[in-house]
Amino acid sequence: MSFVRWVVDACVLYQAAKSNLDAVGFLCAIRERHGIALDQEGVIEDQYSCLIRETSLQNSFVKEWFIDLNDRPCGIYRYASRVPSSNKQHLCHSLGMRDDDLVYVGVACQTVDKTIVTEDLGPGDFGPSACQYLEEKLNIAVMPIVEAYKKAQLP
Repeated sequence: MSFVRWVVDACVLYQAAKSNLDAVGFLCAIRERHGIALDQEGVIEDQYSCLIRETSLQNSFVKEWFIDLNDRPCGIYRYASRVPSSNKQHLCHSLGMRDDDLVYVGVACQTVDKTIVTEDLGPGDFGPSACQYLEEKLNIAVMPIVEAYKKAQLP
């Protein structure tokens, strides 16, 4: 698989900090061959930083992974997080998506790859209806860690 700018939900870092092997493998694949997309406003980075600072999650792997990406010229890409207002209203009001997940949608809207990786695949997050809507209306793929890890390893 060619270089991808992955939009990575903070829950993926949480899973890696808890030693989920697929999450650790996925983050390693990003570090070796890909990059991540963050919002210019710093919301996602703040979520990452809070997670890294949590005493119960003081996992040096996740911290070092993020430092490594920051140090690489092609590790982190920043985009304005913009969701078209009609889509935003539908996602929040009709499909029940929480505001804190919209930042990932907004960044994915701006990237060429349009892929969000998350384990929050239930109601209020990236539930089935929201995922279907994102795919059909915004051409954004939402996938769990295990699927993203497989794709990130492809040549």
